[in-house]
Amino acid sequence: MPRSLFQDIKTLAKNVAKHLGFVLSRRESVRRALSGVVSDAKKLRVHVGDQHGTDRRKAALKCVKQGRVAYNSKNDTLAEKLFREAVAEDENCALAYAYLGNALYRQGRADEAELSWRRATMVEPTSEGAEKALHSLQQLAKRKKAYMDRLDDKLRHGRSS
Repeated sequence: MPRSLFQDIKTLAKNVAKHLGFVLSRRESVRRALSGVVSDAKKLRVHVGDQHGTDRRKAALKCVKQGRVAYNSKNDTLAEKLFREAVAEDENCALAYAYLGNALYRQGRADEAELSWRRATMVEPTSEGAEKALHSLQQLAKRKKAYMDRLDDKLRHGRSS
């Protein structure tokens, strides 16, 4: 016989209290405790049946797929539009934010791209989209450092001339 929603909520509350106790007694890190709570909450969401969310995720991923086709065809404006539609469908779709960042960056909008990549790492930190975004952020940081180093060299050489 399936468990009732009340039982699942009760179990979640009990597990949250257990993790809190472990953190306070230093038997568990905050990160590990949050991971456990998130896992328990996902189980509860499955029980409740998040069909609406699933439909929205499917629609978002469809937009991401279309956006990737546009992006690979160098149609960055259409790609941006489709990735923004994906984000509108599912604001927790890291893949949409990661690819939106790529499209924005290729249009010369690095600041907006960086924000989009950062959002991807926040909404689904362990996802493929977050991984792609993190890689893009690392590449951007390298480019910024190289630019600053060149600028610094020019300033130094300009003063010594």
